[in-house]
Amino acid sequence: MAALAAPAAADEQRSGPMVWGAAGLELGCAGVFAIAFGTDAYESSITAPTLALAPFALGGGMAYLAYRADLGPTGLIIAHGAIWTGLDLFMLGTLIDGRNDRHRMAIGPVAITLGIAGTLGGGYLASRSRTGTSDSVWLGAAPGGFIAGGLVLGGLLVLAGGIDGDHAASQFTTGAVAGLSIGLGAAIYYTLTHPAPTSGTSALRFPSIELAHDRTMISYGGAF
Repeated sequence: MAALAAPAAADEQRSGPMVWGAAGLELGCAGVFAIAFGTDAYESSITAPTLALAPFALGGGMAYLAYRADLGPTGLIIAHGAIWTGLDLFMLGTLIDGRNDRHRMAIGPVAITLGIAGTLGGGYLASRSRTGTSDSVWLGAAPGGFIAGGLVLGGLLVLAGGIDGDHAASQFTTGAVAGLSIGLGAAIYYTLTHPAPTSGTSALRFPSIELAHDRTMISYGGAF
């Protein structure tokens, strides 16, 4: 019985430091991406290696602080699901709003509506995560699908379209939306089909009588 209960007990242990560290790594990467494409900071020979190491320093620092403060993962998992699902549906909306434009992307009512709906829905679905494994799926599936879809599928679409610079952004976005949707779908499916294991303390237990040679033993091992 102890061997059977061990995996369930281990799965109930949700790792706050792991989630905080992953969130810090994501924030760091997003910040470096914004700096690289929005400023001239990478022109400095000193700034470039510093920025390359910044996400790892931020992730490690946040994981350590979470460990020291005994912070739980729930809030960040909800924010993670809300942001990635909102981004997914927002990008899908820009493709819909820009379907008649030359560059095939535009921010309009569909993008805004889907972005808000995705943020709310993603936050709610992520709040259903109750195990460490489910948290890990949420953390890895969304960014993994986003990167893989954008680079692999998006790159194939760019090549198939003849490397048209006017449409490249929408083609990469199409791939990113497809990959991100698959990743989020996997996270949602796993969360809904793998709830937290229920403890046996709530079960109604009754005594059972066992005869062993010359003595009677009474145990409370049965459950109803």
